[in-house]
Amino acid sequence: MGKPTFFRSTSRASRVTRRAALSGVNRRKGSAVNIAPKLWGANWEVGYSYWNDKPDLGTVVAGSVTKLRGDSLYGWYKWGGLRVGLAWNRSKIDAATAAASSLATLPTTVEASNRNAWGIPVSYNWGAHNIYVDWYKARADKSSATTAGTVCFVATMPTAGISCGETKATFFGVTYAYDLSKRTSAAVSFTRINNGSAAAYGLFTQQQTIVFGEDPRFWGVTLQHRY
Repeated sequence: MGKPTFFRSTSRASRVTRRAALSGVNRRKGSAVNIAPKLWGANWEVGYSYWNDKPDLGTVVAGSVTKLRGDSLYGWYKWGGLRVGLAWNRSKIDAATAAASSLATLPTTVEASNRNAWGIPVSYNWGAHNIYVDWYKARADKSSATTAGTVCFVATMPTAGISCGETKATFFGVTYAYDLSKRTSAAVSFTRINNGSAAAYGLFTQQQTIVFGEDPRFWGVTLQHRY
């Protein structure tokens, strides 16, 4: 069994600090901390990740992000060529409710987003063949700016009044890869996200903006060589 490992990162905070300093306005110096212990054995692994990000506050307007918090738990177990995992994430965003009244004051904030997601990644390998299947579900946003549990405020939207149930989304992805050699493989993959009418989740490789309720799809063919 491996020993626990810990990781702390402040590089993102230092980059944000330099950008805010150039504007000449800096109410608060930013900071970011990531702690990620994990344990593993020959055929299993479990881990946890804590993320807390307080960006530099320069010019503050309504909707400016003031704090990000993320918690993730994951684990997997392997039987021969079959590996089954389980993952969970909770993400929270605090945002300013209005522009700060002066350079010396911090803005009033509200919990603009509070979302839980979980998923099941599965893979199977036999010989040179590899299959990967991922299914994830993002539950409805349940931020503190919710009225009677039915109306949500979403930080990226100009107005409130969106049903909480409409912020749900599901992700499905499947990939088949064939190992041409020990260092080269070819693969074909398909990915789809089903967004609720008030959700706009997109793929990290996607450049264009996703509109609310859109369901992005992706087909990919890749050739990979590991040096």
